[in-house]
Amino acid sequence: MTTFTNTQITVDDIPAVSSVEFTDLHPKYCKVNLTDTIVWVTIPLIPLSLILIKGINIPLIWVILLFVLLVPLAFVLSYYRAKARRYAFREHDILFQQGLFWQKTTAVAFNRIQHIDLTHGPLERKYQFSSLKFFTAGGSSVDLKIPGLPEDDAQRIRALILDKINQNPNQDMPDQGSLQGKEAAPHDD
Repeated sequence: MTTFTNTQITVDDIPAVSSVEFTDLHPKYCKVNLTDTIVWVTIPLIPLSLILIKGINIPLIWVILLFVLLVPLAFVLSYYRAKARRYAFREHDILFQQGLFWQKTTAVAFNRIQHIDLTHGPLERKYQFSSLKFFTAGGSSVDLKIPGLPEDDAQRIRALILDKINQNPNQDMPDQGSLQGKEAAPHDD
């Protein structure tokens, strides 16, 4: 039986995320993201333009200017948004960074993962990419999604993490028996 300990650590003892070597998504993932932008930005602008011209009587020059400004801006943002995504695997967790202006790093501990979905939509299939979706306990939505992984890599990563989870499903969790009969240590207020 393992004895549960809960030693205090200082902020200086915590490993810095900046010291982690992240892996960029595959360079061709930018093409998938750009194609996605064409579908979700450019195509909806066409009926919107007709509504602006016919329904609200906005001059054609303003609608053309809207296209000339918004479409290239959407492509540039889409490209750099894809470039800003990267991931890393550590001994006990997965890290995923994303964001151009508002940067976000998400960490998911292996011992919290309930299941992993390997998915690919039509565009991802065309470019032979997959996305890994990680689900943790207590929720029905995706807690972490890593897109733009080559299919072989995604399958290997999924198998590795599932193997790690199955080898040690309760890693870093205290043994319930070790918690019984223990008194709380006194502390200063």
